[in-house]
Amino acid sequence: MRVRIELEHADAQGEASSFAETKPIMLECGLGDQVVKWAAFAACYRLANNLGEPITKFVPQAILLRGQSLDINVVIRSVVADGESLTVQYGAGPLAFKESPNLKQILSAGQLQKLREDPNEFIKRMDFEALGFANLMDEDVLGMKDDKFLENEMASLKGMLLKYGGALLAAFFYLNLGEESNEMSIDRMTLSLFREAIMNTGIVNEYFPHSKLNEIFERITDVKHGDTKIELRDLSAEDFLATLVHIAGEKYQPGLQHQTWGYFELTQRFQHLLEDFISPKIMEKMGKRVSSFKKAFKHEIDDLLSRARRYIQMAMYSMQEKRTFHERQVLQVHSFIKSLVAWDYAPEDISLVDIVTSTLYAKNFPETDPLQWHTVPQPLDLNLEELEICLTVLGFVLYQKTDKEEDFPSYLSEFLDDIFHYAGVIVEGSDSEEEDLLSEEENQSPSPGSKQ
Repeated sequence: MRVRIELEHADAQGEASSFAETKPIMLECGLGDQVVKWAAFAACYRLANNLGEPITKFVPQAILLRGQSLDINVVIRSVVADGESLTVQYGAGPLAFKESPNLKQILSAGQLQKLREDPNEFIKRMDFEALGFANLMDEDVLGMKDDKFLENEMASLKGMLLKYGGALLAAFFYLNLGEESNEMSIDRMTLSLFREAIMNTGIVNEYFPHSKLNEIFERITDVKHGDTKIELRDLSAEDFLATLVHIAGEKYQPGLQHQTWGYFELTQRFQHLLEDFISPKIMEKMGKRVSSFKKAFKHEIDDLLSRARRYIQMAMYSMQEKRTFHERQVLQVHSFIKSLVAWDYAPEDISLVDIVTSTLYAKNFPETDPLQWHTVPQPLDLNLEELEICLTVLGFVLYQKTDKEEDFPSYLSEFLDDIFHYAGVIVEGSDSEEEDLLSEEENQSPSPGSKQ
């Protein structure tokens, strides 16, 4: 593919200077598998060469698509088609992309390592005061307690969120799709989805009307947006946990006119919300689906997966839409879904719920009880072993819809073969070569589902 690169000079403040615009450059990008960062540097090298300058004369400062700044690690073919344009703002350097700092430029190496090692960091940094958790407790009763009571109660609540964080995050991703959803917004929850998800648990009744959900949604999003006017507000996973605390706080508040019971401690209210609604209405339903996935690994598939591993790794690379080099190779679930949609597997034959649930299962393999799942780093990123589990599970989902005339290992082999062809890993007409490659003994490490 060819991409048209519009070049704009950026002054010291990083603002585009129209007086220094140059002629566009047509860049040959092959299949477009490179990241846009590569295209930006290639365009700057070409510009310097055209002007008779050293090729290191200019460095890119930003990459834009229709005026919007792009992530420099996005794959070219995922954002533009053949013949379309990108804009590269360039300067004299010496630093590239100094106006578009990435995570590594913002955080120290120690902070980055801490985030990688501690997936619960987002819970630990939740501002309970700003989120109004203390306001859910009666001030008069608090006045009769000792000075340490509120502090201890908040510490206990944080402990509960840490304990059930993995399960609640899984519930967030699971509920955010809905059973028949074709939407691909996995990590943000709108008000309508939030109301639908909570109402389906039975929490809402005449004493706790759905208007309460609107109030809580606005209360939590106000913490994030303040007075800023945002047309469409939504919840992150962290926000979702905060809304559950508020729901528990108001649902089980003591002394309301409609009830003589209640719990003063916020931790007790949250525990009852988990036991009365979250566990039986969400976790059990999700767990039932996950338990069906486990059946896939009762078949003799270890040898097949071991031989297919190198192809799965190549398919993984093909499906990626964002690549960060010098780090462990991962596949974003959004990119995985896009590939399955493009190949006509999703959402008709394989639901988005199945894809996301199989991802969560792969991250916690082989545990099938969502309440026992731990918080994991990058819950929507798949490494090679996790992708292998997902493909096995999704193959089993499809197999369950057939008449089962052949055994599952044979069906899985055909399914993986189709995936490899769609991903461009295996080229049509190379059957003999394909058979030889599949029989190679390299990468013979045990598969994740191995019964060894």
